[in-house]
Amino acid sequence: MIDYEWIESLKNGGIEDNDIKARKDITADFISYYKNYFTLDL
Repeated sequence: MIDYEWIESLKNGGIEDNDIKARKDITADFISYYKNYFTLDL
């Protein structure tokens, strides 16, 4: 889930590990999700 990943990345200083992706990847996934969501909503 994006929320969990983002919060954990804030806690660990943005360091990528086994459970958490890099912040740039989390942000890209978030943007992609909402672009697709609003495209389907039309």
